[in-house]
Amino acid sequence: MKSFVFKFVVILLCSFSVKGQFYLPLTQDTSFSKNTFYIESGTEYHSNSLPNSLTNKFIFGGQIPNEQLQNTFQDQAAINRFAVQSFNEFRCFIGNKKLFKDSLSWGMKAGVYGHANTFFSKDAFGLAFLGNEQYLGNTANFSELSLNTAIFQKIGFGVFNKSDKSSFFLNLVNLQQYTKTYFRKAYLTQNNDASEIDLKLQGELAFTPTNALSSGIGFALDFDKRIAVQLQNEQKATIQIQVQNLGLAYVNAGLKRYEIDSNYNYSGFQINQLVNANALFGSNFSLMDSLGIKQRITKSWVLLPAFIQVTKLIDGTSNKKIQTYYGIKLYPTFAAIPAGFFGLYCKINSKFALASSISYGAFGKFRNGWYFSFTGNKISGSLGTDDALGFVSKKAFGQSLFLRFSWAI
Repeated sequence: MKSFVFKFVVILLCSFSVKGQFYLPLTQDTSFSKNTFYIESGTEYHSNSLPNSLTNKFIFGGQIPNEQLQNTFQDQAAINRFAVQSFNEFRCFIGNKKLFKDSLSWGMKAGVYGHANTFFSKDAFGLAFLGNEQYLGNTANFSELSLNTAIFQKIGFGVFNKSDKSSFFLNLVNLQQYTKTYFRKAYLTQNNDASEIDLKLQGELAFTPTNALSSGIGFALDFDKRIAVQLQNEQKATIQIQVQNLGLAYVNAGLKRYEIDSNYNYSGFQINQLVNANALFGSNFSLMDSLGIKQRITKSWVLLPAFIQVTKLIDGTSNKKIQTYYGIKLYPTFAAIPAGFFGLYCKINSKFALASSISYGAFGKFRNGWYFSFTGNKISGSLGTDDALGFVSKKAFGQSLFLRFSWAI
């Protein structure tokens, strides 16, 4: 029971099919003069403190030795992050038609998206995985604990500029699942034999209580602006400003909320009762009343998990064998920090290219990515990873795989 809560969180995060933007280099080349269809798919998990040797056992199964948990606990930082992202998306751009004027046309997209992340302290990891024994006669601080998840589907219609590939999409969103948990203050103090407990909690848990295919309806904007700029030495480049999933959803099925702001003292209380989530939220668990937990159902609007990315694109019309690409990425969530990336793109010949990037931030530390692309007359494709080390080392802190396919007719 002592690791139930954290195991539940990791398994919950790893179960989502959610949307994230990888650092695969994008190319600014010829205009949309044809109908072009895109299929993109990818998945990743990433952390600043949880190694693959631990995370993989939650995803694929396996026993976790206590020594491994102890070593991982010692390596935890004061602030720890973990996120899972994946996506499946279809897009089409109708380039041989015009909308309002010759330079504009229209497109459609559909897919499955979302976001899942958690933010936790070293003591939160210790309590969840190793229990309360190491905190006897001491205080465990798991304040600022957060968990955010969302699963949603969207279908959208958009307008795009044929010449520079800028686009704007308005999407209808079906919200399937949503969770938001945040404890501003959370302390657990025990005496030396755990017979006396002092628990201080201040926070809230809100989630969609059913497994229905639809819990709410909303809208989201996807914005992709391409700007031609002049760099040093009269070098021309294209900057992409991209915003994804900027929108709201109304939870018509209602969010189930648990709100708590109280202190609790008890003698003879068993710590396993605290980490047993089934007991904590069961109808026969009297601690809810003792802690002053307020339960209610609310119908409200919730923010969708958006992100913003600014990137210098690859010039697909250039004869240069090697080009650079770089940018920044922002997730407007408590669990992420701003991310930056820099990459080299090498054109092997007119059809094949290889790229590599270094990035830092978001939900982890340094990462090294490798990407391979093929460009044909009608068919193009890319395959890559943001975590090359994750494929060969269990000591890495993430894994990812990304695929893009396009067909112009």
